Amino acid sequence: MCGTNMNDRKRLLFLSALLFLALAAGGPMVIAADGDANGGGDPAIKKNFNAAARVKMGTYQDMREITAAIKRDDANMTVIEIRWLTPNDVVVQAAWRKESSPAGIYYYTLRNENTGWRITERYLDHIS
Repeated sequence: MCGTNMNDRKRLLFLSALLFLALAAGGPMVIAADGDANGGGDPAIKKNFNAAARVKMGTYQDMREITAAIKRDDANMTVIEIRWLTPNDVVVQAAWRKESSPAGIYYYTLRNENTGWRITERYLDHIS
């Protein structure tokens, strides 16, 4: 780990612990927007992503704000795809990667409220 800062080390330890817990629970982990891990959670968010519309129901500005909300959650996230449940509810597939650290695939749900797009759930699908 030579040349990495403390935040990178903490994130790697956190991801390693999540991987261990996921393997021990026999399935993926659900991580709420507040950062609490709940082992063996329901992967309904992934099912919602698969069932959601690829046709956008929002504006280009909505897409920019959704991406910005995910970047605020973690600057190392890259949005892969946004799918629409309603004009005010989306499911987003995103990837986390930093240099040589493991890559993680996440699913987010976001809701457009009076204050803008807000993350309501974050689900760690897998680490590769």
